[in-house]
Amino acid sequence: MKKNISTRIFTKLTGSAGLFALLLSASCTKDFEKINSPYKDVSVATASPVALFNQLSRRATEEDYTLHIGVLMPIANQQGVQNVSVPYTNYVSSYWNNYYRDLADYKLLVKLIAADVNPVAYTNLRAISTILISSRTLSMLDRYGNIPYSNAGDASSDPSKYRPSYDSDLSVYESVLNDLTTAVNSIKVGAAASDQVALGSNESFLNNNYDSWIKFGNALRLRYAVRLHAKNAALANPIITDIIGGNKPLPNAVTYADMEAMRQNNYGNYPKIVVPQNPDYNDRLWYAFREVSVSNIRLSSNVWNEISSSNADNGSGIFDPRTYVWFMPNNAGKWVPQPQDKSVAEGSSTLYPNTDANAPAAPNTLADNKFAGFNFYLVRDHTMLPYIIISEADVHLLKAEIYTRGMGVAADFAKANQEYQAGLTASVNFGILMWLPLQAAYGHPQSQH
Repeated sequence: MKKNISTRIFTKLTGSAGLFALLLSASCTKDFEKINSPYKDVSVATASPVALFNQLSRRATEEDYTLHIGVLMPIANQQGVQNVSVPYTNYVSSYWNNYYRDLADYKLLVKLIAADVNPVAYTNLRAISTILISSRTLSMLDRYGNIPYSNAGDASSDPSKYRPSYDSDLSVYESVLNDLTTAVNSIKVGAAASDQVALGSNESFLNNNYDSWIKFGNALRLRYAVRLHAKNAALANPIITDIIGGNKPLPNAVTYADMEAMRQNNYGNYPKIVVPQNPDYNDRLWYAFREVSVSNIRLSSNVWNEISSSNADNGSGIFDPRTYVWFMPNNAGKWVPQPQDKSVAEGSSTLYPNTDANAPAAPNTLADNKFAGFNFYLVRDHTMLPYIIISEADVHLLKAEIYTRGMGVAADFAKANQEYQAGLTASVNFGILMWLPLQAAYGHPQSQH
């Protein structure tokens, strides 16, 4: 092989090409081992189960609110504008992409725990991580049905799985519900948890309350057992029997002393609690409402007829107190609903225009906005409004349905009514506690109703 010029010069100076090779070999390894390590090995070596869990926790409610507001609300008795030029799949692509990133993180977390010298110390961490990724997977099934799952998220360790095949939704339901059962049954609480790795502030989801994690996992199991019951009672009934018949832990507070107590019974992300100084994260709700091309939600005539006994535009016919939480009058202070069929058009201004300040317009700032709309102050509240996966009210209403229909347990209409009333109470108390800091922050007239 022809030597390059630097080699020829050095050989001439030293009189030995062998000596040069020896020196070159030594210089390439001495004190450079870390620099010369492959990037993949470095990333895996520096990842930790706790850090990966923290990422899963932070993104646990990565819901596509643009989908909910822009696509679903306009057809659910809410006036609104949908950007029909954008394909439906555009609204849900972010959820798909983010889920598979999290699934890969979860699988890496499991591998790191298995390789640890003391994997038993990570029992709780693995269990609560499983609950979080299970919640995301079940939401994926809600959106898409069949999805890549069993071989997804493994491409970094197995290139043959770069394009994983789709699994049937039934097989994924079975797998995830089994994983949830294993997770809730493996969580250690009280003194038994003394040997577990401490998560500290990295556990921002339920603040290291493992009793609440068990309730959260059981609540998810119950929700999907009820949803699947009509299609697959053989899968659903044993889960319902185990939880209801076995009196397994579920949220059952109904009233909440403060936001922390609410968090321990209504599961999701609470920006004001987790990062009180700068809670502007994971903010899909704010984005969705300010986006002109997606939503300009109005109070529709269908909804108006359910909350007011008359068409008086001064609001004197309003009998449902929730009206003042969810809606606001037009900029003339009048309660004027938009006809459901949109036979009367809106003015040129929109309720929630994009602005340089990245903010919707406050009430009374758009003179030609003729219809009542969705409450600006709820849209504006991206610092206090929690992002809920499943609430205590949801659980009580699920139990009411179970007892009414005799799903997995004997029908009992007295218990069904009791759970129904508990669900209503929990929902109202949740709303009140959520509304108080919002009222204090903005002090708007509607909050006084």
